[in-house]
Amino acid sequence: MDLACLLSLGLYCTATPAGPAIDLAGAVALTEASTVAVSTAPPAATKRPSASFYLGKVQAYYDKTADLRAAFEQVYTHPVYGTKTTQKGELKVKKPGRMVWDYEGNSNPDFYADGSTMSVVEHDTRQVLTTNVKDSDFAGAVAFLFGGKKLIDEFKVRHARGKDAKTYGVKGHVVIEMMPRKKSVHYKRLFLVVDEKSGQVDAFAVRNGDDSINHFTLSGVRANTGMTDSDLTLVVPSGFVVTKG
Repeated sequence: MDLACLLSLGLYCTATPAGPAIDLAGAVALTEASTVAVSTAPPAATKRPSASFYLGKVQAYYDKTADLRAAFEQVYTHPVYGTKTTQKGELKVKKPGRMVWDYEGNSNPDFYADGSTMSVVEHDTRQVLTTNVKDSDFAGAVAFLFGGKKLIDEFKVRHARGKDAKTYGVKGHVVIEMMPRKKSVHYKRLFLVVDEKSGQVDAFAVRNGDDSINHFTLSGVRANTGMTDSDLTLVVPSGFVVTKG
């Protein structure tokens, strides 16, 4: 796997036959019957809120979230062969820019971001690869987790349609489709599976530049737990070599 692939959490890998190393449409209709003489008019459904309304709920939820942790499952779908690779781990996020993707098993790399530097811990090669976060588009794909930056200014948004709505749909959630206003060479669009009431994102999918898809499902989400920086600080394992990208 090349450095760009690793440093993007697998989001921007070029597809190969082996795959990389390394997640509703519609709101509930409210109806009210009206009776006129001996006939009854059909119930009228209320129009569901716009996708930008739900994006605003996402913004509000993460603006007030200082830290977050959750278990995750990541499913990577190969665009040509249709094969799927599934991996699991724990996600930890803390403002203003700290993030850890801790994958299960020593054969998988772990990812750390501290606001300025992205680090990948490769257990099999016993090295840590680092680069500036700004040198990749990774931050754009998961910007919603940190709040602050106005998402509506960064993305065009609409309700997901057809197959996408069906694929990512979950009861009590809406799926919104987001396209970066500034074209990215790495990913084409982002799908957020948003809790209709809270605005919490319980799953998201990234469609990459090569049409591969990374689908992340979050579970056991806990927010504002009082996480400290030390909970997300990379400690380079003994004997590992640090390589700057």
